[in-house]
Amino acid sequence: VYIPLPTSQHVEWAAKAIEAGKHVLVEKPLALDAKDILPLIKLRDAKKVLVCEAFMVIYHPQWIKVRDLIASGAIGRLRHVQGAFSYYNVDPNNMRNQLDLGGGALPDIGVYPTVSTRFSTGKEPLRVQATIERDKKFGTDIYSSIRADFGDFELSFYLSTQMAARQVMVFHGEKGFIEVFSPFNAGLYDHHRVELHNQNHTEAQVFRFPGTQQYRLEVETIARVAQGGKERVFTLEESVLNQKVIDAIFRAGGTDGWETV
Repeated sequence: VYIPLPTSQHVEWAAKAIEAGKHVLVEKPLALDAKDILPLIKLRDAKKVLVCEAFMVIYHPQWIKVRDLIASGAIGRLRHVQGAFSYYNVDPNNMRNQLDLGGGALPDIGVYPTVSTRFSTGKEPLRVQATIERDKKFGTDIYSSIRADFGDFELSFYLSTQMAARQVMVFHGEKGFIEVFSPFNAGLYDHHRVELHNQNHTEAQVFRFPGTQQYRLEVETIARVAQGGKERVFTLEESVLNQKVIDAIFRAGGTDGWETV
């Protein structure tokens, strides 16, 4: 069962599908609070079904390449990750601008810089700082600037639902850096392209992935795993970890200091 309903209905209908004994792929964000995912884990285990949050990026070969480059030491010690994700949408009828449906920039797109960084590095953030601006009419968060401390490196990124469209992720190390030009909607914001630059910025390797259909790769992988395959999927346990970051960012937006994840 695929659940693409408004965010506020994801947990409810995922639970119903699991209770019916169905494998479930539910759109991101799965929940608006990490603790709401825990009952789904219990249900999943009781019914012995596969339940995944739809983070298509982890199935895209460009992100597998980024992960492998970092792991191989291609950029040396990772010091900083920088990201941005924005688009312009002021339609009051769009669920992204309706607070009661789970709208807002952080639930809709804030999940992507966090999940891609966690996937690529295998690390979890320890604490976060954030500035959050809300729309006076909609009540949804429309702009955020976030700093996350991963211990060995930092992640900084900004989001907006009311800025010109942009996507980028950069992984900056001591020996080089990796730039992902269309990290989340590959083929829409830019080509499926990853660049690896050397320390002196005199040489670059370009990795291209033309024609990749990340949503198809996601669905086909999940279908194989549901039939007994052993490939990696995005588990509910990972969903809890990613949502904890978003929860902490919201808390940090109301303070002047660090918030523990």
